[in-house]
Amino acid sequence: MHYYLLIISFLSLVDISAQESCAFDWYNEMIISDSQLSGSRGSLENLYATSSDDNNLKSSEGDISLPVVFHIIHNNGTENISDSDIFRSFDFMNEAFSNIGSYYSDTGYNTKISFCMAQRDTLGEFFNGIVRHESSFTDMSNGVSHDMISSLAYYNPLEYINIRIMKEVCGQNCEEVAGYAVNAFPAYSYKNCIVIEYEALSSGSWDASSLVHEMGHFLGLLHPFYDGCKNDNCLVDGDGVCDTPPDSRSTITHCQVLVNSCSTDEDDLTNNNPF
Repeated sequence: MHYYLLIISFLSLVDISAQESCAFDWYNEMIISDSQLSGSRGSLENLYATSSDDNNLKSSEGDISLPVVFHIIHNNGTENISDSDIFRSFDFMNEAFSNIGSYYSDTGYNTKISFCMAQRDTLGEFFNGIVRHESSFTDMSNGVSHDMISSLAYYNPLEYINIRIMKEVCGQNCEEVAGYAVNAFPAYSYKNCIVIEYEALSSGSWDASSLVHEMGHFLGLLHPFYDGCKNDNCLVDGDGVCDTPPDSRSTITHCQVLVNSCSTDEDDLTNNNPF
């Protein structure tokens, strides 16, 4: 199945643990610095921004189901988490995108996006959607690059979302990084994927917020604090979706604490903003 998505509104990215961070912005900046990739991404963003009123380009009212494959890259350590840990985290992710169960909120929204585990491997044989790769590449602090893990563990990216589980994930540094997502390469590229540390999905973690957070990035959402408080065009500024105003804080604040770090919430008064 060949799927194609522009930016998906998920109200706001689920907060990840205050002790962990997301390396999405760092990888995103690296891609922007590549003129060829930056141009490709810019073309998609321009299409999204100029077509928000084009009903022919809007998604249907029906649900969208996206197949995923979990790749556990391990070296026979604790990072080789169980199938039950994967299925538990997978269920949490579906609950979050449907605004049900553990993630239900009165102000939440059912995105009409769900996920299904892949059912056939590359040889056409039935399997449970989980692939295990024994490799020292599980620890990115040992000089392991994104390209190295990408070439090791992937299914056809035109048919599946590849989720790679690691012992140690690194961005600009390896401290307090829970994961990241990359989806700015051409659609056929094996480099497009989600990368998550195993501790975020293991039985010691009460939910799968890191996975949900990175899936939001994979489907096109930026951080709301990505470019500060500028809000001249809500289809471009902030996280790129008009239901969430820009934020200037990269630190996590509890949802019950009323904090507004920007005074630009209502600056975009054009027809771009349906709110």
